[in-house]
Amino acid sequence: MHSVSGEDISVCVCLSILTSLFDDEGIFDEGKSFNQTRITKLEMRRRLVFICKFASNARPSRGNLKQVFSFLSGGSVDLV
Repeated sequence: MHSVSGEDISVCVCLSILTSLFDDEGIFDEGKSFNQTRITKLEMRRRLVFICKFASNARPSRGNLKQVFSFLSGGSVDLV
């Protein structure tokens, strides 16, 4: 599902994956750094800015961002 304005769920999915499975330098670490730190709104914003460098029309809704933050601040990543 994609909208012309960029307000779509795919940006939030990318943000969730980037935040939970990659470290601060963008290296895949299977969630190790995510499990060792606590996600902040500032950290989420920093990663959203990173996404926007590649998808300049990415404009996720505030409600979707709040849901992503709520999801990410409540758990840890356990890859099997």
